[in-house]
Amino acid sequence: CHRRPTQHYTRFDTPMISALDYLVLRASFVAGAVGAYETLLGRKAEGGEIRVGNVGLRIEDDASTARLTQMVFATPDLDKQTRLLERRGLSLTLEATHGVPIALVERSETPPASPLLQSSEAASIGALDHVVIRSPNPERAVALYAGRLGLGLRLDRSNPGWNARLLFLRCGDLVVEVAHDLEKG
Repeated sequence: CHRRPTQHYTRFDTPMISALDYLVLRASFVAGAVGAYETLLGRKAEGGEIRVGNVGLRIEDDASTARLTQMVFATPDLDKQTRLLERRGLSLTLEATHGVPIALVERSETPPASPLLQSSEAASIGALDHVVIRSPNPERAVALYAGRLGLGLRLDRSNPGWNARLLFLRCGDLVVEVAHDLEKG
């Protein structure tokens, strides 16, 4: 009886993205945008940043209209995640991510939520359930978010009554939802 020697491999197929850490929004009306999100979330911004229990929002100045400019995903090991993405043929350039601005941050623990705007936790938002992104190409979105980034595809449904195709991708304790307009293609 011959035994093969035990080999130890680095697991590159283990999910490495642990959460959507924060979103970056650029707005020409930073003070108004910060005030609106403070009211909506019931939390006080600190330096243009607001955080609920599971995700943050950073609001930056821009001369154009308000727009999402970056999704920053958390990983417990930035070096391993970078190597995994390289093996999957993905660089985090706008060209490679089809115009979706994506970045990574190394984080083993979720930062604390921003202070309450009011005195009651019940009057504030504790966490977000969904972050919704619109895409003209849902197949490419599945390839990027599920195939290359490794987010878990939980739902892929088309509903002509809503004129929408919805993709739900699990990322930590929230869902990245990709919405596609069926008529516009």
